[in-house]
Amino acid sequence: MAPLGRVLHSPARILLTISGQRPRVLPVRAYPCIGTAYPLLGSYIDLYRGAIQIFTQPDTKMSSLLSLPLELRHQIYRHVFSLPTSQSPSPHGPHTKDSIPPEFTTMPNTFLALLSVNRQIHAEAMPLLFAESFFKLDIDIPAITRFLRGIGPRRRKYIRCLGFHFTSKALHELHTNVPNMQILVQECLVYCERIELLELVVPTRMDEGYLLAWGSAAFIRPAGVPSYPKVFLGVEQLEALDSVGELRIVGDLDELLVCEEDRAWFRAFGEGRKPCGLGREGGTTSVVFVDRKAAS
Repeated sequence: MAPLGRVLHSPARILLTISGQRPRVLPVRAYPCIGTAYPLLGSYIDLYRGAIQIFTQPDTKMSSLLSLPLELRHQIYRHVFSLPTSQSPSPHGPHTKDSIPPEFTTMPNTFLALLSVNRQIHAEAMPLLFAESFFKLDIDIPAITRFLRGIGPRRRKYIRCLGFHFTSKALHELHTNVPNMQILVQECLVYCERIELLELVVPTRMDEGYLLAWGSAAFIRPAGVPSYPKVFLGVEQLEALDSVGELRIVGDLDELLVCEEDRAWFRAFGEGRKPCGLGREGGTTSVVFVDRKAAS
């Protein structure tokens, strides 16, 4: 909506000027009680109601965008969202460089503007944005949980590719990511029915230090269950998800993959097994390790 310019009102008419447009004259309706007792207030009420009519009156002319075929509108939406001109292949199995959807660390305002035009455009464009983008967010486990809650179930169900930091305040204070991962998986990710790629990033040396230090502490691991990971304790909660085709771990692999328990769990998970018994077995998941040092 164009910014409001200036408003002139008189007992006979209201002149509304909007930046970049020709002035429009609004008829002043008769409000005898208000106009007699409170003439200035009556003028402002007329102004308000007239302005509301201008901005809410449906346009009788069909939008030039909505007059195009749906296939062309999808191409336009993809161009605005910087998506490939055709739908990206399903990411089951290892991704190649060309098959990874575009990465977004924030939601650009231009995207939100397009989704806010009207209900029809929102219904057509929103699934494309959430299904064909890689939401690679530089936030920790509780923050990604809040993000998924915030976008709501209607948008959340379209997400296919998601990345976040495998760390939390609880890791620093309670020595484990397990509670936060349980909440993330059980309250959000299990309802992301199309999730196919998950990327877990260990972002800093400090986080690596916490994972290594607390991962070696036997008291934070379930007693008598050697199949649980040590350094990556909490990642076993992903066993509850059935649709993950690829799990990526990003960090200093020379430091993080020092424990046999972690390597054994990732091998089993990649073979479709649920070594901690937290989900149904079947299918396979590609487990990809990305050494941050090599990537940089």
